[in-house]
Formats: sequence, structure tokens, C-alpha cells
Amino acid sequence: LDYRFSSVRCKQARVVAQEHYREGLPLHYPTPVHQEHVSRALAAFHRVARGPACAVGSAAVEAECARVWRGGRRLCDATSLTGHPCTHRLHALPSASGE
Repeated sequence: LDYRFSSVRCKQARVVAQEHYREGLPLHYPTPVHQEHVSRALAAFHRVARGPACAVGSAAVEAECARVWRGGRRLCDATSLTGHPCTHRLHALPSASGE
């Protein structure tokens, strides 16, 4: 009974967490923005979730955030020769040998 209550509570918390993750996100974003929003989502999850299902629910929140990010919203994390971050979606970088 206790695990079932916790499970239901964690499902509700996962919905809240996903809303917090997506709030204010640009169309494409780099790793630091993703990590910041995952932290926000987990904080929102833990404000609502209770009980023994929290660990599983927390892992599910992280996985869902990663799925959204890797599903076409990930921005390249490379730095240009001028020191500016790349502004393109994730792409293959030229090899160091000049190929």
C-alpha cells in the first residue's frame, strides 16, 4: 500500500518535473543549459514526490529530460577558434588531422 501511494505520487511529480524542465527552454541548447534545467526538474520532483518510489521516479525524470534533449534539441558544445561557443545543432566535428 505504501509503495503504491508513493508510485502514484511520483507519477504526478514526474509530470510537474517535466513542465519545469521545458519551461523557458530555447529550441536548441547546450549541455550547461540542459544540466541546469534537469536540476530544476529534479528539485520540482522532490518537492512533490514521497516514499520508496522516489529513487526510481528521480531516475525516470533524468532519463526523460535526456530523451527530450537528445531528441533533436541538443546544441553543439564545441568552442570556435575565436573562443565562442558553436551555435549549431549537434554535428560531427572535423578531425584534428585536417580531413
